[in-house]
Amino acid sequence: KAFVDERPWSSVRGFYESVLLDEEKMTSTAFPVSPVGCDLSIWRQKLEKPHGRARNDRKTYVMQVSYLGSNFSAVQRCPGIRTVQEEVEKALKNMFANSSTSPQSLVLAGRTDSGVHAYGQIFSFHSWNEIDASDFVTGINSRLPQDVRVVSMERMPRSFHANFAATWRKYCYIFPLREVLGGKYDVQAEAVDKILRSLEGRKCHYQSFSYKEHKTLLGNSDADVCCIMRARAFNFHISPDQMALVVELKANRFLRRMVRKLVATAIRAAAFPEDEFSFTAILDAQDSSCSAPPLPSTGLCLVGVGYDEYDMARGGAAIHLHG
Repeated sequence: KAFVDERPWSSVRGFYESVLLDEEKMTSTAFPVSPVGCDLSIWRQKLEKPHGRARNDRKTYVMQVSYLGSNFSAVQRCPGIRTVQEEVEKALKNMFANSSTSPQSLVLAGRTDSGVHAYGQIFSFHSWNEIDASDFVTGINSRLPQDVRVVSMERMPRSFHANFAATWRKYCYIFPLREVLGGKYDVQAEAVDKILRSLEGRKCHYQSFSYKEHKTLLGNSDADVCCIMRARAFNFHISPDQMALVVELKANRFLRRMVRKLVATAIRAAAFPEDEFSFTAILDAQDSSCSAPPLPSTGLCLVGVGYDEYDMARGGAAIHLHG
């Protein structure tokens, strides 16, 4: 526990505050992983051309939202607690207070665990109004609290749904490092990277890295199956005097707390290779008690959601998103 807790996590929060909330720095180039944001290129090609009465038809819009997760109890609306969705809905209601048709059916790409940040959370909503993207971003940000920002907005085809159409999610985890003798760090990025790369392209049961028994809870033997498309680790300076290990994970889905438990277990295996269980053995065990406890949520950020055609042809999993 001390190996994780006794680290400068405040520097990680400071980095995320800078790149998520400072509009001058809030660009994709500020992130250690690339690309970030949402991939909507296929859906843009499907956008209907206006014709006849189309100007009065219901329209679908999508916005990319950035927020500092540690300031919220949850992302999705929930009575009695502060949530990102509630703040966005209040800003929309205020923005269109004088309109006869205010935006409706606000949907997010998926839930993230409490305290997890986002640069690429996606919301979709319906409106009967033609909305100018530039005016919208300026207007809604002036009505949102400082710990939530809308990065971009654009119109999508009517059938677009932020959750059901999503085909992959990408996370970034930042783990602050400590320097040891010889100018090295207490966790070697190369070792973590080697462990994680072994997961790429594999469709596996990830029960060992889940919060609870998904198979039992959902009554589905494949409820814990995920396909990780990219898994990498490397060093990155989050400030001039603070080096961090950055883990990038992209998959079709993630189980609850999966990212934080998977990264914690990979770091443990790299830092303490003499431990009884190897990373592969833990994956194969399908027992969550074998994996390391989840890392703090303050290090985790949802950096992107994808909607590409390849996976759309296979149905596009209608699943919740967790970390």
